[in-house]
Amino acid sequence: MRVQQLWSPADKRALVAFGDARTRGDLAGSLLAVEGMTSARRRRFAGRLDGWAARVDKVRQGGGPGAQADAMRQVLARELGFRAEDDGLERPCSVRLSRVMERRKGMSIMLSALWLEVGRRAGIRVDALAMPGHYITRVGGDEGPLLDPSSGGCCLSVERCAEIVAERSGNVLPWQEEYLEAITDDHLVERALTRLSCCQRGACNPISLYRTVRFQAAIRPDDLSLVMVLATLAEQAGAVRHARDLLQSLVDEHPQTPESRAAARWLPRVTESCTTLH
Repeated sequence: MRVQQLWSPADKRALVAFGDARTRGDLAGSLLAVEGMTSARRRRFAGRLDGWAARVDKVRQGGGPGAQADAMRQVLARELGFRAEDDGLERPCSVRLSRVMERRKGMSIMLSALWLEVGRRAGIRVDALAMPGHYITRVGGDEGPLLDPSSGGCCLSVERCAEIVAERSGNVLPWQEEYLEAITDDHLVERALTRLSCCQRGACNPISLYRTVRFQAAIRPDDLSLVMVLATLAEQAGAVRHARDLLQSLVDEHPQTPESRAAARWLPRVTESCTTLH
């Protein structure tokens, strides 16, 4: 396989759009770029988010956190029907923003991203909170109500949040107040990419997984373990020359690191595979 089949010009353009969106602080743009959309399609989905935000602004009665939360719940949960997946299973469509917007259901991380983006467009502060195994939102600032987009935007007490953590962890993880700290857009996107990569591993698709890891590496450019993952996936997909080049870059550019030493041990076998292609 040629590297162009593994990482196409369209993929390169998508990664550039991804970087541009991150620079602008455009969460939806970042998530849509991961899907490889054209700029025209990204604008169409952004327009849909703007329309939903306008509806939130229209139904909002007052400017306080409670009124803001009620408006978000009215539009996104009651009118549009956004909710968690019926069967609770993780699948790629559940972690792709466009598919979540079309299907009106998805994983908690993507539903929280959707609430955050609609809120921003409506002039409402919405924070995404990453509890272990489940994402929720806080609407209206640091003292605003905690809402669960996966359950129709129901209001959560701190005690209920602690129960959710206990349920999700099998009573292994104790409650920590830090679970209610807002996460950054990059954190959310990275976690979304991680969930997507888990779905792709289950489908045994090294090409799709390679693409996802390239986006993860854009967020964590200093994480050399991701280069090792990319080399592994390239070899699995048959792009052995690309795998060799990735390993050689670790040896040349990052000497004395564990990844460099592992790459040096791996290189002879991959190089031998390259020679058999001639």
